Amino acid sequence: MKNNAIRVFFVLVLIFPLLLITSCTSGQENGEKMDKQKLKEHLIRANKINVKNQSDDIDDYIKRHHLQMDTTATGLRIKIEKTGTGPQPQSKNTVTVNYIVSLLDGTECYRSDSLGPLTFSMNHDDVPQGLREAVSKMSVGDKALAILPSHLGYGLTGDANKIPSNATLVYQVELLKIE
Repeated sequence: MKNNAIRVFFVLVLIFPLLLITSCTSGQENGEKMDKQKLKEHLIRANKINVKNQSDDIDDYIKRHHLQMDTTATGLRIKIEKTGTGPQPQSKNTVTVNYIVSLLDGTECYRSDSLGPLTFSMNHDDVPQGLREAVSKMSVGDKALAILPSHLGYGLTGDANKIPSNATLVYQVELLKIE
């Protein structure tokens, strides 16, 4: 987690000066204004570095915990730990899950034991995209471990409560029912 904070700081150190330069040169005295394309390219490079660093952190976590996980095209890591016998949800369904949400360092953020099961629609943005993707790969009765990079979780802002900015999330999730 300490390395992640250092990486976030590094990315911010790259981005903030560019934004400052761009805003300060809007009056354009003698200096050249950074054009939007160069700024966009720089932000894309910084984002790729961040995504790569998070992926490396997730791979280290998987290795330390001796896990075998599948990786999706979006970067979600998932392992079905217990197989159920029910159907898989479709995009039009509403699902109910039990869950534990933790950070990579083991800090627990939320759990259904204290907050109750979570019910959400598979086609709405009321939960992280990575959770919806993980649940879409499950059947009723399945228990899975899913690791969400920050871009599939709460992104740069966190959830303004227990999940910090740019946090990779570890979900232990059980699909209870589909409606």
